[in-house]
Amino acid sequence: MKRKGQLSVEFFILLAVVAAFILILYSNGVSQREQTRLLSAAVQSKAGVDGLANAANYVFLSGEGSVMRKEFFVANGSLCLYVSETGDYLYCTVPGAPTKTGSVRVRSIPLYSTPTLNLNNDPLANQLCAPNPSDPNAQGKLLVNGWYLFNASFSSGVVTIACEKKLG
Repeated sequence: MKRKGQLSVEFFILLAVVAAFILILYSNGVSQREQTRLLSAAVQSKAGVDGLANAANYVFLSGEGSVMRKEFFVANGSLCLYVSETGDYLYCTVPGAPTKTGSVRVRSIPLYSTPTLNLNNDPLANQLCAPNPSDPNAQGKLLVNGWYLFNASFSSGVVTIACEKKLG
């Protein structure tokens, strides 16, 4: 009888060790998945703001009357689109990053000219690019993830980046 009792104790100790090992692997996997999601959003945001900055620079260098259309993808979990305080780059933010501020600012390549940003906040527009501007949480942001079509144009000495519509 003592032998059966000893096997039961050994079985439960072994089961506890295996369960602890699985729990450690699971928590590590969840952490890695969240870091991968943040990195993916940052990389997608970087590609988007660089594309728009390239379009803005192209129309600026092409001269008066030039226009360029560009598709822009807003990654899930990122807040886009902003012009920096100094006007020399575009950026998106990716909240939830393990930083002091709790978010990462994803910057574009440098801009040759400070652009005017038009996110088409007109509630009467056919397809809104941004939410209602009276919403204090929506100022300057494309809150919904997905594809957008932008026009970069140069007219009267000003580069304008305007959202034409949300695609899909």
